[in-house]
Amino acid sequence: MRTLSTENAARRTHRSRDVTAESLKNYLYFWDTYTLYATVHPAAELHTHTTASITISLDDPFTLEAAGAPAREYRAVFVPPGVEHRVTSPRIRRVVVQLEPGSPLFYQLGWLLAASGPTALDIHQFQIPFEELRAILAPAFRGRLTCDEAHFMFFQTLRAITGGPATGPASEGLRDSRVAQILKELRAMRELPAGLSAGDLARSVNLSTEHFRHLFKAEMGLPVRRYLLWLRIRRAGIAVAAGVSLTEAAHSVGFYDSAHLSRTCKEMLGFPPSFLTGRYVEMINCAAGNETADAIVRTGAPVVGIR
Repeated sequence: MRTLSTENAARRTHRSRDVTAESLKNYLYFWDTYTLYATVHPAAELHTHTTASITISLDDPFTLEAAGAPAREYRAVFVPPGVEHRVTSPRIRRVVVQLEPGSPLFYQLGWLLAASGPTALDIHQFQIPFEELRAILAPAFRGRLTCDEAHFMFFQTLRAITGGPATGPASEGLRDSRVAQILKELRAMRELPAGLSAGDLARSVNLSTEHFRHLFKAEMGLPVRRYLLWLRIRRAGIAVAAGVSLTEAAHSVGFYDSAHLSRTCKEMLGFPPSFLTGRYVEMINCAAGNETADAIVRTGAPVVGIR
């Protein structure tokens, strides 16, 4: 007769088989305005995302600490942009989906956008049965996925939470046209000038700097300077993943030096940029919409068509 203790032991043994040496590697798949992150490692540093994040455990509950709130356990949690937090539980498989403010998918989060701190999600209320979703996500911890496979996992996860489309955004959401124009131009830039400022962006849409700053924060929920830092970190990560040195990567996106890049990366991601070299986190650039993007990042070939 199986007792509760033997059943728990069996589950732990099953999880230990799932968390193999290969699955101890983290995989970060990213597109222009959203990411899928498969990880088993905790975030050592308190950090603050510019994105909205949904984290789902495929195993036991994980512990999340947030600034100004006691640590607590979650099976699934939503963390809004701008909330300082970290996960402290090791060797628990977690899938994290992140959505950039101002993007079409961001508005699919609906009522969650009113949250001011970590918000528990009831896995029993998911639009996809949790065990079915768990089976969909489990291959993310068995090795590198194709962009199509990661894309499918991302949208199935979002569908489970929001009930929205399983393959892509339903609408653009409401945004000021001038902010929308700036976002489009920033994402299309091959390079971000080191001195690019809120004033430069304001002039391009015929606004005063202060008016633009206020408008951008009202629409995006974060200061324009913070958003520019996020774009620089993202592009530095691509460069580091392609084999560029930290110093070169830092200078190429407008940081003073590698120390400045490292501090900002820890603050925004919870780990240093050296983790993006492939040993701890493998970055897979799916932004070009095909597997060519992956090859460019792996080989360090000229980045053509990747924004």
